[in-house]
Amino acid sequence: MSATGRSRVWLLTGLITLCVMLLAVMADSYNLPDLEPEHRFWSLAIALVMPIVTTGPFCFVVFNRLRQAALREKELEALATRDSLTSVLNRGAFTMLVSAYLDDARRQEQTSEGALLIVDADHFKSINDTFGHQTGDTVLKVIARAISSPLRKADLVGRVGGEEFCVFLPGISADDARSIAEAIRCSVREAAQLLQAPVPAVSVSVGGVAFREPVAYDRLYEVADLLLYKAKNGGRDRIEFQHFGVLA
Repeated sequence: MSATGRSRVWLLTGLITLCVMLLAVMADSYNLPDLEPEHRFWSLAIALVMPIVTTGPFCFVVFNRLRQAALREKELEALATRDSLTSVLNRGAFTMLVSAYLDDARRQEQTSEGALLIVDADHFKSINDTFGHQTGDTVLKVIARAISSPLRKADLVGRVGGEEFCVFLPGISADDARSIAEAIRCSVREAAQLLQAPVPAVSVSVGGVAFREPVAYDRLYEVADLLLYKAKNGGRDRIEFQHFGVLA
């Protein structure tokens, strides 16, 4: 448990114990006037000490276990939705979240612009074959962090294949989406230069499609994938970006 988590457990324990002490004193106050001074002292002492001895430890154990259970639940949720290597969303979670967003917008007949990007590492098989899978894993982690770097809080990034990542940009214009795609491309090149592993320059190709109205995820992915293929054929380390429905 983190220091913050422990502090919260202690704080809750202290507050509950203090409340019980106050209630005990209030309940005891009705009898105090009828007691002799010596008995009055011991009555107050018991009212103050007993909550500390009993309520404090009990509350600490309960809150501590509840906190640990919440942390375990959070860890299990992360295992179910996150890619174990890169910590971005896994394919299933990414697809589900983007599809749900687009389906909701379509049902509510909302005007909802945005973009979908497919980011694929260039010559990744060569890196794996030449330098080994451990180096390849390191490269993928660097790429995932570099992709996430220029994104907004509302944006989603997931690993949908071996060296393939998807980025969903909700509520963004085509021009801004293209700027983010370019920022991702540059971010990967800059981050890869800091690699300690003896690998050549690492780059990515990006296929991006912008939409002005909600479109099914599968259709967006299909178009973005075609544009990614075009970027690869055009020399790699490039971006191909179009509006949905105007693919050349």
